[in-house]
Amino acid sequence: MARRSICRRDVDAVRWTGDFAQGLQADPQGYRLTAIEVTAVVNAVERLAEAYQLSQEPGTRAPASVCMKDMLRKQAQATCRPIYLRIKADPRLSANQWVSIGIVPPTAARARVGPPGSVPMLSKGADDFLFHVLRVADSEVAGGFARPRDAIALQLYQGVSDDLNGTDAMEFAGCFTSSPIRLTSPKQ
Repeated sequence: MARRSICRRDVDAVRWTGDFAQGLQADPQGYRLTAIEVTAVVNAVERLAEAYQLSQEPGTRAPASVCMKDMLRKQAQATCRPIYLRIKADPRLSANQWVSIGIVPPTAARARVGPPGSVPMLSKGADDFLFHVLRVADSEVAGGFARPRDAIALQLYQGVSDDLNGTDAMEFAGCFTSSPIRLTSPKQ
């Protein structure tokens, strides 16, 4: 992603996440979201807005309120970012839908990147208590540990769940461009 999904300054982040949540709440089916996803975004954004107000008012501004605002901002980012990335990658959505929730549409010069010509293979490396280590190999290159040549990055999700078909427990782990990949153990 060439541009950050959420603004750097707190005031801009609160404004952007508020517009984002409001747009999603207005038309969840249009963005192919469930009611649970929209509710999670709206709740996280409302908590962030309240904490931001408390951290800015002279009577309530204290290190504790600023720490709370920072923590709630991280939670709002963690809630909004996977949905932002999913919406941005959905070719069925129009530029007008993107703009209405604060997503900048791609320029005409931007070319869509197709899937790689070969399949990335993941193998498990040595683990320690806090991290899982994954190695990426190209299915067309014997013994080579690198992502497929045509791939720009690998987008990985991780989670712990009893339901193998459920995606509720999955969280975005990141986009990775090199191997080996170190992932923190998912929360149980």
